[in-house]
Amino acid sequence: MPPKSALYVAAGAVVALAFVIALVRGSAPDTVSEWLAPIGPAVALASAGLWLFDRYAWRWRGLRKLTGRPLLHGTWHGTLRTDWVDPQTGQQKSQDDNVFLVIRQRFSDLTVRMLTQESTSGSLEANLIRDPDGVHRVAYLYDNTPRPEVRHRSQIHYGATVLVTPKDTEAEGIEGHYFTDRTTSGEMRFHTRYKQLAETWVAAMNLTR
Repeated sequence: MPPKSALYVAAGAVVALAFVIALVRGSAPDTVSEWLAPIGPAVALASAGLWLFDRYAWRWRGLRKLTGRPLLHGTWHGTLRTDWVDPQTGQQKSQDDNVFLVIRQRFSDLTVRMLTQESTSGSLEANLIRDPDGVHRVAYLYDNTPRPEVRHRSQIHYGATVLVTPKDTEAEGIEGHYFTDRTTSGEMRFHTRYKQLAETWVAAMNLTR
């Protein structure tokens, strides 16, 4: 169920609950104020339920099967290959076997952060897209900020990434590619997911030990 549909369902639940409360009372309200009186509690209950679903409940296995939404939340460990050439050495950078993708996911949205030993990138806009065949893609735009000590050879830049997830609602791996405004590109594969959300590359490395 798309996030907007969930909001419509919640709105309908509010109206239905208001009528149920009126029926439980045993008589129809006589005034407008009596009709509106149940709305406040109904809205509060529906809002709390929607918040709980959006943040946590949708991750439950049974609900994931109903919604078909993959569980990506956590810190992913993987590899990165790039065609970027170090201007100092003239050599293409070798594969990095310790890159991390930190996904903070709610039912309605998600954010993505990439952690490497030399830089950190954060999503400016991210979307989870379901294709007609059931495969999901994470597409996002990002800015990348290298550590100060490497900016003489690697400047702040922007890029876009598309990652593909399996059809299973609990993804066992994700992979995809990216390109940047430096006219470089590469591919990424993430094989292990940790439930913890790492804030730094060092913290992410500690999860692997």
